[in-house]
Amino acid sequence: MKKNIFFIITFIFFSASIVLNIHKIKTDFFSLLDIDTSSYKTAAIKNLQNSTKNTFSILVKDKDNAHKISELAISSNLFKKNTIDLDRIFDLKLVLFNNLKDLKDGVFFENSIKKLYLPSSNLKDDFFSMINFPKLINADFDIQTGFLKTKNYYLLSYNLKDDFNQEELLNFYKNIKNFNEVYVSSSQIYSLHSKISAQKESSIFGVVSLILTGIFIYFAFGNFRAFYIIFVVIFSLVCGLGMSLVLLDELSFLSLVVSTSLIGLIVDFTMHFLSANLNRPCKKNSIKSLRNLFLTALFITAFGYALFFLSPMKFLHQIACISIFSLIFSFLITYFKFGDFVENAVFKNKIFFRSVFEKYIFILSNTSLNFKFSIIIFILMSLFIYFLNPNLKDNVKEYANLPATLMNDTVIFAKELNIKSDFILVDKEFSFDLVKNLESKNLIKDPLYITNFINDEKTQLLIKNQFEMAKNDINTLNLYTDLGFDEKDILGEFDKVINEKILYYNDIFEILNLNSNQFFIENKEIIKASNFIKNDEFYSILKTFNADYVDYLSDINENLNLVKLDAIFIKIFGFIVAFIALAIFLNIKNSFFIVYYIIFSSVIAAFIFTIIGKNIDIFAIFGFILASAAGIDYMLFAFNSYLDFTKRVFGIVTASFTSILSFFMLSFSNTSAVCSFGLSVSLNLLIVSIISSYIAIKINKKGKING
Repeated sequence: MKKNIFFIITFIFFSASIVLNIHKIKTDFFSLLDIDTSSYKTAAIKNLQNSTKNTFSILVKDKDNAHKISELAISSNLFKKNTIDLDRIFDLKLVLFNNLKDLKDGVFFENSIKKLYLPSSNLKDDFFSMINFPKLINADFDIQTGFLKTKNYYLLSYNLKDDFNQEELLNFYKNIKNFNEVYVSSSQIYSLHSKISAQKESSIFGVVSLILTGIFIYFAFGNFRAFYIIFVVIFSLVCGLGMSLVLLDELSFLSLVVSTSLIGLIVDFTMHFLSANLNRPCKKNSIKSLRNLFLTALFITAFGYALFFLSPMKFLHQIACISIFSLIFSFLITYFKFGDFVENAVFKNKIFFRSVFEKYIFILSNTSLNFKFSIIIFILMSLFIYFLNPNLKDNVKEYANLPATLMNDTVIFAKELNIKSDFILVDKEFSFDLVKNLESKNLIKDPLYITNFINDEKTQLLIKNQFEMAKNDINTLNLYTDLGFDEKDILGEFDKVINEKILYYNDIFEILNLNSNQFFIENKEIIKASNFIKNDEFYSILKTFNADYVDYLSDINENLNLVKLDAIFIKIFGFIVAFIALAIFLNIKNSFFIVYYIIFSSVIAAFIFTIIGKNIDIFAIFGFILASAAGIDYMLFAFNSYLDFTKRVFGIVTASFTSILSFFMLSFSNTSAVCSFGLSVSLNLLIVSIISSYIAIKINKKGKING
């Protein structure tokens, strides 16, 4: 009774945890990549991500459609007021003044007088025509429509409210896409699509895995009481997910999709227990004889997942957290409760299953894999992989799961607005000199940096001083009095400029409705351009100014490749720990054979990956790591001397089939990362399960394994 209360309360607690923490589930793939903000380069990338997180931009071909979409946007109540503070715009005279050279040379006022009678001049608020609006993107202001305009489209840009409704945003997106030649760029739309896709895949993969696992269980055990396994699966997944949501700050939908594959590993304990009690009444106390085997398997598999924490990728941390706790709760409910569900039940194979199983044993019994011969195969396959030069590079663009329409929209935006993923970071006081040096060598094209358009406090003070001098210059005053202006009025206009308040960057960005994170990271300024000519001279000039060149996508890809290298060392470390643990549980010789054949299976899996042209990316590598840990579980079953060899092989087949099936479902994912991970795990597990079955049969024949 106490056990029942414990499991019921635990299930209710973690179910409530899921409901209360559902907001922690995120959909942005790039946020899964760990960014160490201790460096300026990575902090700048993080800032740029955050600054555009809620931006919703639209390119529209037709002017009338642009007006209609603008009205829809305003009425939707999804967006913040996205306009410049016009009441304070004329406070920016000193900030946006870009004729300092003319002012120093004494020709500014002559040129300014020529603008006095232009229709666009504002004698009341900007008598000297000091304000020049910066062109911060590849678009100009269109006077006729009031919109920004690129070469081919009208540009509408909005900022989403912090509490926007996702469903309403999706409906707004669908509505505006009904207009002809409308293109959208929005991180939130990308995230919503990923969320919907992940929900769909997670549901389909989970249901299909459960159905196929159920069919397999029925044929393997021939008793419907075996379906109490479903309670084990539900309890373990709910508790694992609930615990993860309590411990983690956020959780990715991709992690949830991958977690559906846990169904196979979760039922391993119950499969072993049922296999050990095949063809006889099941006694719940018989599970005690499997305790050490269960604990060893739990430790090694959980340790395999724990190795994911050594990676800087949040995606893998989340998978590890969900998986470890799901496996722990699976062990608890299997060991302390599952026996009550199946007490006195008799489990027997269905005829069809027994026939297939006996043929499987017959084939393996008549197969000979000499240890020395396996070493030759191991070396040949390794050499083949090396000389075939498989694709070992990671490209983060391939991991984004976007439909063709959104991908096309992204291409249009990049072309029209000249959007690039690279930029330069430099101390803002050196920005101007750095750009001039690069321009003199033709190493930069169309540079864009904010301090080129707005004046700092020092320059603003200099402008005020120049106006003070001009006020006291009789020749300057005569330029205006000769045109009929009253001297007192002119002196008043000079005083307005002289008494203007010095503005700091935060004040300037507030008036212009700009996000400072798009331009600065602490004291470093972000310099963008349509093109950088990256050669030795380019990097030499950057070094002179203590500047850094940053390519967002290239840096992520480079980091992924470095993580992959780390993963290889993680895998080696995992094998060492597994060898020590197995040596304690079994002996050194058997521990060596288990670790060797696990490595052997990974090489075969990598060989097949290479043959079929799959990229051995970071997710495939971590898939091999996980399969190695799970595969040791099957090897332990092969060495379990308390069972006859048919029950050992049966246990390996039943446990591995469910895992292989659930992970193989992931290979159908539209997300490259999930597909690669699922295929690598399922393929590796298939190979190691066959080898484990072979070893179980070989031990039965010879009484030991000696190669």
